Amino acid sequence: MAPITIRAARPSDVDEIARLTTQLGYDLTKGDAADRLSRILARADEQFLVADVGGGAVGWVHVVFAEYVDAEAFAVIGGLVVDRQHRRFGVGRALMNRAETWARERGCSMVRLSSSATRYAA
Repeated sequence: MAPITIRAARPSDVDEIARLTTQLGYDLTKGDAADRLSRILARADEQFLVADVGGGAVGWVHVVFAEYVDAEAFAVIGGLVVDRQHRRFGVGRALMNRAETWARERGCSMVRLSSSATRYAA
């Protein structure tokens, strides 16, 4: 497998992001993906990263900064997916490492991730 590059998502990634999202079991049109990605990319308290292998996105992670009055700042993983053909090659770990770095840089004390009970491999 070609080297993994983790980078900020770009509007031009929308086709691959929509395709990857369907692997999570969500029905997402390209138009909806483009609208949502545009809003996410405009927010300073969120980061949407893609794993690029050979010039194409093979995974993504969406991380969101959160802070409550009764808790230290933390980050929430809003979504994470790796293309079926690229699993078990370190893509998910690379995405999470970058998400954790982003969270630490913002003073987050932890990163929260939850997964559907039906996603046994996750």
